[in-house]
Amino acid sequence: MPEQRGALSPGELAEMLGLHVGTLENWRREGVGPSFIRMGQTPRGRVRYLREDVDAWIAANKSVTS
Repeated sequence: MPEQRGALSPGELAEMLGLHVGTLENWRREGVGPSFIRMGQTPRGRVRYLREDVDAWIAANKSVTS
């Protein structure tokens, strides 16, 4: 289980959201989903999601049903 604060790997985030890692890859490519950072100077650098960005994305995309 990932820590509550800090940077999450794609695998940790996928598990937390109940998604496949491939879904997160598609979202990054399409420019949707939570903000992410790429560690390193190359396109193949490690991807991480900051917990505060994930929390903000969840809050902004939460459906309200009555």
